[in-house]
Amino acid sequence: MNLWERPEVHARRWFLLGVLSLTLVLVVMSVSGLNVALATLQRDVGVTGPQLQWIVNTYALAFGGLLMTGGAIGDRYGRKGALLGGLLVFGLGALLGGLADSAEVILFARGAMGVAAAFVMPATLSLLIEIFPPPERQTAIAIWSGFAGGGAALGPALTGLFVTGWWIVPSWGWEAGFLYNVPLVAVVMIVMALWLPRSRDERPRHLDPIGAGLSIVAMTALIYGIIEGPEQGWTSVPVLAAFATAVVFGAVLLRWQQRARHPMLPLELFSDRRFSVGSAVVSMTFVVMIGFWFLLALYVQFSLGYSALEAGLATMPEAIASMVVSPFTAPLAKRFGSRRIMSLGFAVLAATFLPLAMVGTDTSYWFLLGPLVLAGAGLALAMTPATNDIMVATP
Repeated sequence: MNLWERPEVHARRWFLLGVLSLTLVLVVMSVSGLNVALATLQRDVGVTGPQLQWIVNTYALAFGGLLMTGGAIGDRYGRKGALLGGLLVFGLGALLGGLADSAEVILFARGAMGVAAAFVMPATLSLLIEIFPPPERQTAIAIWSGFAGGGAALGPALTGLFVTGWWIVPSWGWEAGFLYNVPLVAVVMIVMALWLPRSRDERPRHLDPIGAGLSIVAMTALIYGIIEGPEQGWTSVPVLAAFATAVVFGAVLLRWQQRARHPMLPLELFSDRRFSVGSAVVSMTFVVMIGFWFLLALYVQFSLGYSALEAGLATMPEAIASMVVSPFTAPLAKRFGSRRIMSLGFAVLAATFLPLAMVGTDTSYWFLLGPLVLAGAGLALAMTPATNDIMVATP
């Protein structure tokens, strides 16, 4: 019997969608949430500019590099266990980061949280697909995607609240960027332990540790070159060596994926345009938006003089727009086709960044408000149909 056919699961499927979506929000908030605490972190701990970028990017690097491996482990050994184990490590990493007193410990904590997120996020989507019957699945994915986009924009607001403090909420300093996760993780774990059904694939995917290792080395080398290039010089030996390492390991990874018996990412999947286009859309959108969130947080604090709380609240229009638009993307994709909706999303994002390219140190926030709303709408229009296409095309 399929999981969605079990009466007790079917009866609480929308409640479970809420729990899974809130769990997703936890891990997505950490992609951008710490951005508004960077100014305070730099002042209190003495972190350098490149170290700030590493603190931000280490999480995303571990998250993205192990995403497919984390999903495969959850499918093979149990998604509920992957979720609970991932959340436990995520919470411990957040606790360590909040108690840290050096950039090195913070980097380690962020890396641990990123690894944990790589187990949590794919398990939430896999469980959602198992819990909902096919007719309701696309709508559930749209809501899930809306929470993903909204979470990325809500993270700075929640972090800023605890960093700056307001009304009865005390100021925790930059440590709030980590510590607020701890009680939230504890509550979510209790709810999941009580009500989330067990699920795993009867014919799970095989693991590919060599492919995962090659991918992480290639991505780390590439990001090292990009971050250290402005500091050390684009033609310096370490930067050139990093780019060369990324090219070599990337080529070896492609060759391995062609020859491996059980590759991490079977290259034949890219022959399906739904998978190839959807993957390109998701990748490009995240690359653009992660950079945008990082620069926006620094801009409103250093150029406009905003506090961490004000900087976090400045991102709220994007979160609201993303969560409002996401539920409408499923019927739009059914009527007009997913590729047209993804193209519309990219067009909206392009319209977002054109006026933002003209901001200066004296630009009013009201000039940013329209582009932020467009960014949230464009994010929802691009990501939701892309995610659905990837899931439909993946066996």
